[in-house]
Amino acid sequence: MSFNQGYWTLGKWKNIFVYFHWTTLLWLPFYLMQGKSAAWIALSFPAFIFLLAAHEFGHAIAARSRRVKVYAIRLYVMHGLCEHEEPYYESDHVLIAWGGIFAQVVILLVALTLDFLLSWFFPQVRSLLNPIFFVLINSNFIIGAINLIPVKPLDGYVAWRVIPLLRNRWFPEVKLRLRGLKDVLNFKKRRAIGKESQRLATELMDRLKNK
Repeated sequence: MSFNQGYWTLGKWKNIFVYFHWTTLLWLPFYLMQGKSAAWIALSFPAFIFLLAAHEFGHAIAARSRRVKVYAIRLYVMHGLCEHEEPYYESDHVLIAWGGIFAQVVILLVALTLDFLLSWFFPQVRSLLNPIFFVLINSNFIIGAINLIPVKPLDGYVAWRVIPLLRNRWFPEVKLRLRGLKDVLNFKKRRAIGKESQRLATELMDRLKNK
């Protein structure tokens, strides 16, 4: 592990350098001032770093799936940064933005499942691991909600562009299907009217013959 310009180099994953900024350590005195015990911090701090890293790796995995080159992942005190080249397609940009949130959702679901199982079968173990579950559930939810706010530099600024993308992609098809359904209904209606008119004309002709 090396230290350069405020960063520790944690390692490399698939040619993606992972950096840990010194400001991340400010998390420790903050929670000490909140009256948290050393044991609580010893468990929750690694969980928090794991959550930040998972979010950024979610971006990185989404980017690599779209053949967008990823340069580095940087972790800071309350957020991270996935450095990658600018995607060519808007849909790729949106997918990468959602990648971090998807990673958090997976962690949230796993944490909730483990929380339920441990609370039911091993309540004492669950009590000991409370700091970890607090981060992976409570902090996870808060960080995810903040990230989805549609303002720069948060993920939501790009992520919510998915709505016009889906509208532009699916709305014409839905509109075409509705038009086709309308034409079918109109055809059935016209055919029913034609049959009724034919029946009335036949009845009228029969009455005229009887006279």
